[in-house]
Amino acid sequence: MKGKRFYSALAMLLICMASANATDVITMSDVTVPKGGEVDLEIGSSFETTFIAFQLDIELAEGLTLKEDEDGVLAELGGTGTNHTFSIGKEGNTYTLVCASMTNRALPAGDVLMSVTLQADASLETGTVIPAAIKNIVFSEKQDDNQIKHTLDNIAFNITIGEPDDGRIKFDETAKKLPKYTGTKGDVTMKRTITADTWSTLVLPFTLTKAKAEAAFGSDVQLAEFTGFEVDYGDDEENVVPLGITINFTTFTMTGKKGITGGKPFIIKTSKDISSFEADDVTLVSTVTDVEKSDEFDTGGKFTGSLVKTTVPEDGLFLNSNKFWYSTGNTNIKAFRGWFELGAVLDKATDFGVKMYVFVDDEGTHIEGIDNEQQATDNVYDLSGRKVSKPQHKGVYIVGGKKILFK
Repeated sequence: MKGKRFYSALAMLLICMASANATDVITMSDVTVPKGGEVDLEIGSSFETTFIAFQLDIELAEGLTLKEDEDGVLAELGGTGTNHTFSIGKEGNTYTLVCASMTNRALPAGDVLMSVTLQADASLETGTVIPAAIKNIVFSEKQDDNQIKHTLDNIAFNITIGEPDDGRIKFDETAKKLPKYTGTKGDVTMKRTITADTWSTLVLPFTLTKAKAEAAFGSDVQLAEFTGFEVDYGDDEENVVPLGITINFTTFTMTGKKGITGGKPFIIKTSKDISSFEADDVTLVSTVTDVEKSDEFDTGGKFTGSLVKTTVPEDGLFLNSNKFWYSTGNTNIKAFRGWFELGAVLDKATDFGVKMYVFVDDEGTHIEGIDNEQQATDNVYDLSGRKVSKPQHKGVYIVGGKKILFK
C-alpha cells in the first residue's frame, strides 16, 4: 500500500485515553542492511484488542532512510483485505506514520503489523551498528461511538551495515514474504536447511536443471513425486472411519534440463546436511502448483506448500524429522516446504487409530506415520508370521490380529 503525504489525521483517530492490555504488543528485531542497499523492516504485532488505526514514529540516524516513490514513503500493512490508508510525514530523521480506516474496519489479524523498506547510504561503513527506535506508539480501538486511545511502550532496535549487496536475489526460509525482484530470471541465494539421510518436503521458488540441482544438493540426491494415496476401510462396508492409509511416491529422475520444477512440491533426501546454496540464471516462480490426487472412492487430496513462512491448515499433514504430524491449525512451517491436505480421509478428532504407511516405488521408507497409542502397541506381521515394524512392501499384513491389504 503506497504511502500518502502527511496530513492531520489525529482528529479522526483518538478521543479517550486507555491503558493497553499486556498482550497488545508490537515488536521489531535487529536488522542488517547492505551498504548502499535496502532491506524490509517488518514490525511484528500480537493483539488481543481489536484496533482500527494507529500512529507511530520511526527514528533513524543520518544515512538511513525509508524508501519512497513519487507518492511518498512506501508502507504495506500485514494481512490482506483492508481498506486502511497511510499518511506519512518526515521531520529531520523521524518518520511519522498514521494508518486509519475511514469505515472503522479492524486492522488485519496476523503476526506482521506492517513493513517499510529501509535504505542505507553507500557512505556508511560496513560493520557499523546504528541504534534506531519506534516511539510515540498509539493505537485506536472503536467502542460504541467512541475511539479509545491505547499507548504502547517504545521499542529500541539496532541496524547493522552489512557487506554491499552482490545483486543476488536472496530467499530465506524464515521470511514471511518473497524478496522483491524484477524479471523472470536471476542469480539466487537460497537459505533452506535439510537434515542428511532424512526425507523432507521441498518446493522451490525457481526451477533447477539437473546439473544445478546436483550442485545444490549433491549428485546422489533422491527426489520423489506424490503419485496417490489409498485408504483401507476394512471389511465392513458401513465403516466410515479408515483403518489404514498409504501415501505413495515415485522416484523423480532428473535428466539434462529436466530438473526440479519451481513451485512443484517434492520430497527430497540428501546424504549431507544442507543449509544454503547458490544458483545462477534460474527461472523464477512466485506460486505453488498443487499436486492433486484421488483415492478409489474419489476422495480428493493434494500435496501443496508455501514459498514463505506460513501456518499449515488444521488437519494438514506435514513432514518433520522423518515423521508425519497433524497440524493444530496454529502450526507454523518455514518457507519452501510442503504439506498434505487429504480431505475427509484424515481427521485427528476421529481417526486417532488410523495406521499410516509411506511408500516410494512400492518400497517402504523410514518415514513414520501419524503418532498414536494404537500404532505404538499393535503388532504387525507378514504372511510368513514374521514380526515387522511396519509394512515394507505392498501386500497383505496382519495388524492387530486382522488381515489388512496395503496396496
